Amino acid sequence: MATATFQIRPAARTSANPLIGLYGLSGTGKTFSALLLARGLVGPEGKIVMIDTESGRGELYADVIAGGYDVIELGEPFSPERYVEAIAIAEKAGAGVLIIDSASHSWEGMGGVVDQAGEIEKRTGKPGLHCWRDPKISHQRMVLALLRTKMPVLVCLRAKHKSRQVPDPKRTGKMTIVRDDHTTPIQAEDFIYELTVHAEIEQDHKLRVTKISHPALGEIFRDGELVSIATGEALARWASGGGERKRADPFEEAADAASEGREAFMAWWRAQPAATRVALKPRMDELQRITEAADNGASADDPFDERASEPATPGAEAAPELAEPERDDLGLLPLANEPPAEPPTITPPRNPTGEEWNDWCMRVTDAIGAAPTLAWLEAFLERNRAAIAQHGNERMRVRQANALMEFLAQRRAELGGTA
Repeated sequence: MATATFQIRPAARTSANPLIGLYGLSGTGKTFSALLLARGLVGPEGKIVMIDTESGRGELYADVIAGGYDVIELGEPFSPERYVEAIAIAEKAGAGVLIIDSASHSWEGMGGVVDQAGEIEKRTGKPGLHCWRDPKISHQRMVLALLRTKMPVLVCLRAKHKSRQVPDPKRTGKMTIVRDDHTTPIQAEDFIYELTVHAEIEQDHKLRVTKISHPALGEIFRDGELVSIATGEALARWASGGGERKRADPFEEAADAASEGREAFMAWWRAQPAATRVALKPRMDELQRITEAADNGASADDPFDERASEPATPGAEAAPELAEPERDDLGLLPLANEPPAEPPTITPPRNPTGEEWNDWCMRVTDAIGAAPTLAWLEAFLERNRAAIAQHGNERMRVRQANALMEFLAQRRAELGGTA
């Protein structure tokens, strides 16, 4: 008889590392809300690290957030593998909380999953599910990295209004296209599924909560409220299992950092508050043995230097002064997370199934509905006019074609053009 390899034990509420998603349109305040939430999570001296994919826009609040924060710039290509690499760097640096702004690029950005699948189709000349296999595997690895990290992670996501076809309410027998009242985050469904909490940030910067995974989180994230430092402090208490936030044993954290070598330990040490450094001083010999990197030329900031009787305050070096971005004619700062300037080309599928064809049609209507300006809409139509006209005549059902043209005329009129 085989030996049992499973055990039954009572369930116990332990500490958690929440994975929080904030999504919304441009200018709703995703970045600033995430920074306030992060500062509350780690306290006034905790280390915040942001992975910034928005070309430096994540640093706009460097002079506003008390205690400051560090940034890892992540440019093209926005492959999931590069996100995993950046997450590992933040962990080694001793981040108390990680912000990813934005994670949408890993799905729809240049070099993201959708782009990789398109390149495979071009290279092989064969459309189909095989194009998505490898990109989705790398995306799943990124999701696993987020689930396995010991840091709380706050994810900012771009969003858009989706459109759908419904029967005309006037009972004309035609189909009409309507746009959702609320936005949908730009990411894969399996990514959204793993979030502990996700919420839309609306135009008034307040929350519309769309998922909570624990009843107590409903008391922390409330519809119609702004995210604040107090929100982060309440989340920290929940994550610790209730009551005041319980900090991990500083020696265990220090030993983990030391096991990565002297350089990794030094990076971790510089990020720690004075109280943690003082608490670890009696055990520096043990940490020195772990690193196996004692050196005689220690500086005042070196934790192994016996002359460093009092730990230096973190961040003692002056941060470079950031130049304020240029303001517009009204004296306003530019918005973060601006929509892409270039409208997309939506290539129709080859020999599509009915489901694939409907998906292409809805992608076209989504793009029309999301057009920020009339010029953007006209540029989109110019890029996609031939495909829309050809396939509208040959393949689309008459009702679909009529609905698309009616929606186009409506959107053009909304943007100030001629219907």
